[in-house]
Amino acid sequence: MGGDAEIALNIIPVIEKTGGKVLVKADVTDILHNGKKVHAVIVKKGYEKYRIEAPLVISSAGVYNTFQRLLPPQVAEKSYFLDICKQLKPGVAAMNIFIGLNASNEELNLKVHDNLFL
Repeated sequence: MGGDAEIALNIIPVIEKTGGKVLVKADVTDILHNGKKVHAVIVKKGYEKYRIEAPLVISSAGVYNTFQRLLPPQVAEKSYFLDICKQLKPGVAAMNIFIGLNASNEELNLKVHDNLFL
């Protein structure tokens, strides 16, 4: 019950309890590197920018955004991922949708498909 929002609502307290932060509708504009490792991100929320220090930074922005836009160029150019960005073209995005139905597959005349991309 509640859909995919329930995942966020239940994981946010766990993240915050361990000292983490959860921001919504905030854009990461930069990933900061101190010459040895990534240590922080710059986040823009509205007109304000915030620096968030972290012992570990995980980017879910995708390889192109991470290595071509967010990381400092001098850091990105040392990674083999930058070469991958130059060689490959962006692929198709995917999205999951969770729905609840109040009837059976038979009642709704739903058919099982092994591959939706045929």
